[in-house]
Amino acid sequence: MESQMLGISRLEHKKIEEIREISQPHEIVNLLYKRKKSWAGHVARMKDNRWTMRLSHWYPRTKLPTGRPPLRWIDPLWRQIGRTWTRLAQDREKWHGCELRPQWTRISSTPELGKPLYDPGAAGTKCAKNEQCSRVIKGAECLQAGDPYMGLCKTDLKEIPTYTKPTTKPVTESSAATESESTAVTESASTATADDTTTQSSDGLSQELRDKIEDMHNYYRSILAKGQIRNGKEGKPNCPTATNMYRMRYDMTLELEAQKYADSCPSSSSPVSSRSSGENYQTFSPTEITDEVAIKNALEIWFEQILKRGVNKRMMYNKKLEEKPRAPTAFTQVCRFIDRKKTSEKSE
Repeated sequence: MESQMLGISRLEHKKIEEIREISQPHEIVNLLYKRKKSWAGHVARMKDNRWTMRLSHWYPRTKLPTGRPPLRWIDPLWRQIGRTWTRLAQDREKWHGCELRPQWTRISSTPELGKPLYDPGAAGTKCAKNEQCSRVIKGAECLQAGDPYMGLCKTDLKEIPTYTKPTTKPVTESSAATESESTAVTESASTATADDTTTQSSDGLSQELRDKIEDMHNYYRSILAKGQIRNGKEGKPNCPTATNMYRMRYDMTLELEAQKYADSCPSSSSPVSSRSSGENYQTFSPTEITDEVAIKNALEIWFEQILKRGVNKRMMYNKKLEEKPRAPTAFTQVCRFIDRKKTSEKSE
């Protein structure tokens, strides 16, 4: 069929397949990023004033007239390697050993009316064999006896799969938010005190703090996925287990967006029309509060909303939930299932 659509003979088609197999062509986007990285390292080592240590985007000031291709790449290299990339580039061997971070698709991530926050599994349901997990995520394995997450599914996927709800009875509690290496979907959070935001812009969070933010998110998502969180006030049943609660990863772009808004010292959330992502907002009055404490407290406040005002049994995001007084909308941003979508969180 492919041959007919391309208008080529079966022989030509066979030759093309053989050429592909022999040449092993690389994915073009990743190849371009690698080539750009290699050239950026070379120019950084030349120290000819086209790049400086203070320049965050790898955009050349000038272009030498001979022997150099026109450089007009405005991709921030620190998104793939880090803010200290110009220092790392000075050591050729280390530079070539730096791995580029994966590029993820960004789509609006606000909850959708009429759709569940995540797909609930039947109470107490666990997987028993790998085939049950692979129905949901191709290649997923069922964790067996001896593993602390026995009965959950684990996958090592590095790309976000297209999720299709199984037609048979769900068999997993979770995609093991704390164990799975699947689906890189990330919330980012950035913080600044009220005094800081009125006088200066933040230089960004430390990598250690970013890792803690990621770990806190995944911890909350993990215990929710395993059905260990109460849905409402005391005496209410727990939230159902999840069949598609993926692990989250950190996104530097969302950190910048969040920090830019926090630096304006706002008194409320940003208008929905001004952003394409979801948003959580929290203000703290003590000016001496640290970034780590602010983020920890904000996450606790957002997550614990579910313990005061519950969500319907099907975890459906509907008009009633959206308009309910003191609705746990911040909780939905922290713990909802995200398919190729991202949310940003902002706290002062």
